[in-house]
Amino acid sequence: MSEANIKLFGLIPRRADITPEAFRDHYRHPHGTLAMKMETLQGYVQSHQLHSDLLAPTQSRFEAVAEIWVEGEAEVVGFREEPNLVRYLIPDEPNFIDMANAAFLATTEELVELDLGDRPEADRMWDPARCPNAIKLIELVARGEEAVLSQDTGPISEIGALRFVRCRPVPAFHSDEAEFVAAREFWWPTLSAFRAGTANAPEAWRAVFGQTCRSVSLLARAERYF
Repeated sequence: MSEANIKLFGLIPRRADITPEAFRDHYRHPHGTLAMKMETLQGYVQSHQLHSDLLAPTQSRFEAVAEIWVEGEAEVVGFREEPNLVRYLIPDEPNFIDMANAAFLATTEELVELDLGDRPEADRMWDPARCPNAIKLIELVARGEEAVLSQDTGPISEIGALRFVRCRPVPAFHSDEAEFVAAREFWWPTLSAFRAGTANAPEAWRAVFGQTCRSVSLLARAERYF
């Protein structure tokens, strides 16, 4: 994917009368399968929320996060007008999504190099772009808490993350009234790696995630479609 691409976050709350399992199954198929028909997509990942005792109750606010890459601002402007989305996906959304509380964020990505120190060769080789599944922590940064984007990356390495990305808003699509103004993403190859890394470095964990009060963080299983 080109560095010039725009990454859209679709923040997806579950309809209250739908079970988490039913939501996730429906989101994967038929919804995710139908999304593959969209001609404007440059990349597509579904991140399904996982519970973590380390995170606040707001972690379950969104049952899933859609991560969609498009080529540029023109594709963002016309995103909801793409013919296959209009024909298949928009009519399907109310079947499992709490539409009144859904939200979108348009961003550009900055991949930040982490110091992997003496990590094993497999950790150095690992790349989520080549894996169908990964464990990811997504922090949706609330207005007024953007300072976390400039935090030192040392503690991020200490908690075992192998990849870190800052996502900054695209000004043309950034509302002054938007609740979330940026995002941070942290990757681990497995759930066991996440648990081990965070358990071994509690102070580093607090340094990374203890600086905000209104931002929303969720752990997720990221499922890459392409």
